[in-house]
Amino acid sequence: MPINIWDCFIQYTTINHKTGNAQKLILQYIATSSTPDLQNLVDMRDDTDPLNIRIGNRSLRNAINHQFSFGHQWGNANHKENSHHYWLGYTIIQNALAMGYSYDRTTGIRTWQAHNVNGNWNADANYRFNTAIGKKHPLRLNVSPSISYQHSADLIDQERSTVNTLSFNNTLSLSYKLGNHSLSFKNTTLWQRFTSHRTNFKTQQPLTLTNSMTALLKLPWKMELNTDLNLYTRTGYADENLNTTDLVWNARLSRPFFKGNLLVVVDGFDILGQLSNVTRTLNAQGRTETYTNVMPRYALCHIIYRLNRQPKSKVSK
Repeated sequence: MPINIWDCFIQYTTINHKTGNAQKLILQYIATSSTPDLQNLVDMRDDTDPLNIRIGNRSLRNAINHQFSFGHQWGNANHKENSHHYWLGYTIIQNALAMGYSYDRTTGIRTWQAHNVNGNWNADANYRFNTAIGKKHPLRLNVSPSISYQHSADLIDQERSTVNTLSFNNTLSLSYKLGNHSLSFKNTTLWQRFTSHRTNFKTQQPLTLTNSMTALLKLPWKMELNTDLNLYTRTGYADENLNTTDLVWNARLSRPFFKGNLLVVVDGFDILGQLSNVTRTLNAQGRTETYTNVMPRYALCHIIYRLNRQPKSKVSK
C-alpha cells in the first residue's frame, strides 16, 4: 500500500487584511487528503453478490483536494445595513476515486473496481449584497448571484467520461418585520447546462425555480403560528420524470404553559399532499440518481417540558 505524507495533516492557510471603510480582503488555501476505503485497497475478489463482483486495487493512491479562494468584503457588515461581498474560488482534485465497472452482456454480471482519476476541477464566482430599505429599516433585501463551471471526470464501463457543467444560481430574498410579526419572500433560480463528448450523451439545460413565502404570526392566547408556502418548479430535463411542479405547505402552531416551562407544538408537513416519496436528481456526470424517502406527509405533536432551574444565589456575609 503506498504511503503518502498527506495522510498526516490538513494544510489550512488564511491571510486576512483589513483596510479603511470597513473593507476586508481574504486569501485562503486549503489542502485535504482522503484515504480510499480499506475494502477497495485489499487485493481480493468479492463475489458475495454474483451479479456485482468487486475486485480490490492495492495501487490506489490518496485523493488530494486543493482549494484556492479570494474574497473581498466592504460596507457596514456589523449592522448589515448595506454590505457587499464577492468570492472567487478554484478547486482541483488529484487522484479522485472512481468506481469503474465492466458489464458482461451474456451473463449480466458487473465487475467493479476502484481507480484513481485525474482531471476533476471546478471554478466559481459568488457575490452577495444586502441592505435595509426604509427609514426605520423594516424591509431587508438580500441578493446572491453566483456562477460556476465544473469539469467532472469519471469512469463508465471502464472508459473515461468527462462532463462539463455550467451553472448559474441566484437567490433573492425580502423580509419585513412589523412588531412581533414577520413576513419573508425568497426566490431561488438555478440554471444548468450539461455537455459532454461521450457517446450517446444528450445535452441538458435544466431550470429549477423555488419560490417561498414564510410568515411568523403572534396570535391571541399566547399562540404562535409559523408557516411557509413553497412552489418548486423543474423543467428542461431529458427525463420527463424530473420535470415536476409541486406546491408544498408546512405549518407549526405552538403555545407555552406554566410560565413557559411547558411547550406544546403541532407540526404539519406537506399539508396539501403534493410531494412524492421518490426524488430524482442529476449528478455531476449528467446521470439520474433516484432517492426514495418515507412518509413525505405527516403531522406531529411535541410536548416539551423544561426542567432547568437557576441555582439560588448565595447571600454574602
